[in-house]
Amino acid sequence: MTIELNLIYLLLPLALLTWLAWKNLTNAVAAIVFLAPSYLIKSNIGFVPTTFLELSIYVVAAVALVKYFWQKSAELKNPFIIAQQFNWIILAWILAAVLGVTASSDLRLSLGVFKGWWVDPIIFFYLLLAVIKTPSSWLKVLNAVWASASLLAAYGLIEYGWGWGLQADGLLNSVYNPANYLAMYLVPAMFVGAVLTWQLWPLKLAKLNLFILIIDLWVLFLTKSYGGFLGLALG
Repeated sequence: MTIELNLIYLLLPLALLTWLAWKNLTNAVAAIVFLAPSYLIKSNIGFVPTTFLELSIYVVAAVALVKYFWQKSAELKNPFIIAQQFNWIILAWILAAVLGVTASSDLRLSLGVFKGWWVDPIIFFYLLLAVIKTPSSWLKVLNAVWASASLLAAYGLIEYGWGWGLQADGLLNSVYNPANYLAMYLVPAMFVGAVLTWQLWPLKLAKLNLFILIIDLWVLFLTKSYGGFLGLALG
């Protein structure tokens, strides 16, 4: 399921995310992780297609740059120093992708693929290295992964119970199409949830986490995704 929106409707949530990034970059990065499914919300900047997830990455990265160069914020590390062994490889990948764009007969489509599959993940990779430094910061990111997937699973279960929004074959797919996409998003998050549950056991929160894990497993079963089952089995 994709949603096409005029860019003007995305300005307010982007402004809120910018404010959050200015206050606390760690929380903003965790918010991006939580909003990963928002790539389904599409828009355009001129003739170039974009998504809410892409724009979220850009605004948080822009705030991080301002904080790093203007405020000299201790909140940030230089990600290029941390990833110095990979910088040249990443640069080579970008150059190869640029050549592919220039050779394409559909420039609009190529630019969209270039941003979505190359530029955005690389920007987020460096943003993650710059901002997330402590175990508590990583915990926020991991909790965002699991919360995002579990909420999608819960929404999908509501759809399944009411019998609307499903695939033509009746499989539970939540906001995705096909259901395999939900399974691919859910399985890694379930492993994160399992680790968090194990670390908290026997606290009451761990028991709540275990209940959520059982719900997620039920949702995965209802997707009938062989790839999801295989990923869960192989770990």
